[in-house]
Amino acid sequence: MSEIIFSARSLTKRYRRLHALDSVNMEVRRGDIYGFVGENGAGKTTLIRVLAGLAAPDGGEIALFGETGGLAKGRRRIGGMVETPAVYPNFTARENLEVCRMQRGIADRRSIDRALETVGLTDTGKKKAKNFSLGMKQRLGLAMALLGDPEFLILDEPVNGLDPAGIMEFRELLRKLNAERGITILISSHLLAELFQLATCYGFIHKGRMLEQVTIADLTEKFHKQLHLRVDDPDRAIAVLEAHSFGGRKLMAERTGGNALRISDMPKSNADIVRALVAGGVGVEEVAVRGDALEDYYMSLIGGRR
Repeated sequence: MSEIIFSARSLTKRYRRLHALDSVNMEVRRGDIYGFVGENGAGKTTLIRVLAGLAAPDGGEIALFGETGGLAKGRRRIGGMVETPAVYPNFTARENLEVCRMQRGIADRRSIDRALETVGLTDTGKKKAKNFSLGMKQRLGLAMALLGDPEFLILDEPVNGLDPAGIMEFRELLRKLNAERGITILISSHLLAELFQLATCYGFIHKGRMLEQVTIADLTEKFHKQLHLRVDDPDRAIAVLEAHSFGGRKLMAERTGGNALRISDMPKSNADIVRALVAGGVGVEEVAVRGDALEDYYMSLIGGRR
């Protein structure tokens, strides 16, 4: 069993009468890319701030690298980017990293070169941070988090505002850090389809309560890609599908109301399904593929808790 490098037990944080965190239990294991899922105000940033030492809990405890005491020592093994990266706008990327290095007491000056190279900012020269694109600012924030070669990286909404190309670039960079350097990553994001392409496990938080933690294998087993159909004869459609073999597999269809059907665990292509139905005398009026497993699962968890 892999090492638990962060855990929370009955973690509680209140702001006046509001429970931002309500007896949260959570575990992040070494090597994970942990996707932290929840709507705005669910408690994601509060938990991250407590983890990073930026806020004190009102109850419960946290452990870092197996230790509940001496958290300052454990936090020296962590890098983080919480909310918007704090940069000096009139400083270059290198100057920003130099200030960060001195503030954190990191002796190795070469860590700046390594961080700049890792995030692709070595060629920014004398360009000041105020003239950086949003993507460059996010990469500079990541470079700051990587100073000191952390074992555990905490990122709060790191791709907010980035265009699709910037999001893809950031995703691949995080995947590389995890695969090649073995850095464990905790990442919160409201872009669930994007998070689904990156994370290896997930924690779902809602109104300050941790609802569930699942691995990517658990999640994909519970929520497969689904094909939603509207047909003129649902009973005939089900009979046609049950009699047909799709690549050696039988598909199970269920009625979801009226003339609507849902097929779960479908093949990659839905064209064969539609062709089989038409050949069997079924009129297909509407076809829709819905496959955002992460969003589907989160919505199923909070459905009765709104």
